[in-house]
Amino acid sequence: MTKEEIFGKSVVGMLKIFDEKEELTQVIEIVGQIMSVDEKTGILICNHDTEKAISLPYALDAFKPAKEGYYALQTGAKVKNPDLICTMAIQRKESN
Repeated sequence: MTKEEIFGKSVVGMLKIFDEKEELTQVIEIVGQIMSVDEKTGILICNHDTEKAISLPYALDAFKPAKEGYYALQTGAKVKNPDLICTMAIQRKESN
């Protein structure tokens, strides 16, 4: 997808965070709207639940058009007809 295709769209997604040993350390669900898309600063999503911004790496291939319907979250909440779905794995680097 292009940055123009995802800008301003609603998104439901899952981020999987891995540590430097490639072990899964955190899973974050996102429900929000894409507020900005920039190659240098990444993709900024305003989370609907918290109204806080979440910054993601610039990875357009992580976003796909969502099929019509309900998307169930781990919390039990359901999201109806988001524009996009996103699945992203983020590898943390070793800190010195």
